[in-house]
Amino acid sequence: MIEKQAEYYRELLRSTYKTGIEDLINYLDNNGFFEQPASTQYHLSRPSGLLEHSLNVYGLMMEHYTESAKFEMTQNDIILVSLLHDIGKMGWNNQPGYLENTLKSGKLSESKPYVRNSDLIQMQHQDLSLLIACKFINLTDNQMVAIKYHNGMYTPDGRDISGKETPLMILLHFCDMWASRVTEVE
Repeated sequence: MIEKQAEYYRELLRSTYKTGIEDLINYLDNNGFFEQPASTQYHLSRPSGLLEHSLNVYGLMMEHYTESAKFEMTQNDIILVSLLHDIGKMGWNNQPGYLENTLKSGKLSESKPYVRNSDLIQMQHQDLSLLIACKFINLTDNQMVAIKYHNGMYTPDGRDISGKETPLMILLHFCDMWASRVTEVE
């Protein structure tokens, strides 16, 4: 099941025909993206949760795409921002973003199965997502803004965009929130 989802994710990225997309896919493959959880404890905090979350956000964005098309949003925009918005959670330079939260008893914590890797570069995941993506492919200004501000007002940077939101950013924010707070609640 997970390998099928991973291949679907790869094929969606390939469908954008972006120069450098194969290099980005290889980076994701080699740095554990497909194995990482989506969060420490809140949603899809299990192996491959990050992959599942990204595909959930993509699906929700595509459901709203036809209504949103009038805002000059393309399918490529949706594919790229939905699938890349959280890649910074996977970690950086072969260091995973999340580590298992093993208790003194030797068991994995049930309430918080993962912790953020404290050895990882101290950077917001959305900024790290942009850093990783832009290392391999060119993103438009609209795509970069959507990824950077996809958490809306839930980060200190969110206030910077207040009143200047783009339709793509709003749609990504909504679908990310809907997926993590409604669809993925276990």
